[in-house]
Amino acid sequence: MHPVINLELLNYSLAISSYSLFTILAAVTVMGCTFTLANRQGFPRGRILLWILVTGLAVPVGARLLYLMTNPHGLDNLGGIWTLRPVGFALYGGLILAVVLGYLASRAWRLPLWPLADITAFSLGLGIMVVRIGCFLNGCCFGKITDLAWGITFPPGSQAHIYQLNHGLAKAGWFGLPFLAQPVHPTQLLEMGAGLIGAILVAYFMKSKNRRAGTGFLVFTIWFTSFRWGNSYLRVASSQNVTPPYFYPLLYIAIILLCIALLVFLNQSHTNKPSMVEEEE
Repeated sequence: MHPVINLELLNYSLAISSYSLFTILAAVTVMGCTFTLANRQGFPRGRILLWILVTGLAVPVGARLLYLMTNPHGLDNLGGIWTLRPVGFALYGGLILAVVLGYLASRAWRLPLWPLADITAFSLGLGIMVVRIGCFLNGCCFGKITDLAWGITFPPGSQAHIYQLNHGLAKAGWFGLPFLAQPVHPTQLLEMGAGLIGAILVAYFMKSKNRRAGTGFLVFTIWFTSFRWGNSYLRVASSQNVTPPYFYPLLYIAIILLCIALLVFLNQSHTNKPSMVEEEE
């Protein structure tokens, strides 16, 4: 675990939070990859840049809003709602707002929605991989205690260790005192793998000539939402979360069912005719 990374630049030493660094790298990865792939497919550069800017800004805004809804006091000691620190975000709030604004912007600027959604989903899979590296190095988003072979033990003083100490879950050490960290599920690494698998799925459907544009995006959303739902049972929940236990499962179910319905409709209707959004450019 390396919560702080020391960089040497031109004889200057710079200490930066690993979570902050990889969050920035993830954002650059998603936006840069989206623009590069869209440019290769002949999308108008100016409108694509505006679209990326709108959806990119929507992610932190939506993520912060959902976090405040589910953890109303989570930022009290961190600078409040306007803090620029990369903390206090709920991923799906940002993704939902980005999808809504992305759809509206694509219609307003006459951009092909489904091909653009596929490109973004592929880029998002790579971005999830990058940001979870930061989570792992920082020690946040850690899992529950496990005795499975894949369990990882974070060092003394880590967030997982402190949580176990505070909840009487630490392992007995010298003189039988419970102060040793126990292994936990590698939830950050599992989500990295899920992002990679999602990107591979999107790439496969983007290259398939028998599938309509948008299939990759919808399959990615179904896959990653299903994984996220399952992974949530392995991860330690925020102690400041005030939502009922059924909130996120219902949200995940709604997203999965909606995407399944869209996937069936997309691939069964108008099979020989391009959709209107595909013709717009």
